[in-house]
Amino acid sequence: MTNAEIDAILKDITHLPDTAFVPVAVAAKHDSVSDRTVRRTYPLTQVSPGRKGVSVGYLRNRQKPSA
Repeated sequence: MTNAEIDAILKDITHLPDTAFVPVAVAAKHDSVSDRTVRRTYPLTQVSPGRKGVSVGYLRNRQKPSA
């Protein structure tokens, strides 16, 4: 997935329902973490063979880590 594709999805993420799923790369950029962190610590759902995604609702409602 290219940076342009990731940025396009992030631009429209407010219009997606909570039940939608975004690729791991989009979730990582949304939360400013690595893809590996998302794969290891976020709840993933199989979107298609070889692809996993993160719920938009999870990204919106999860607790932000305290700094």
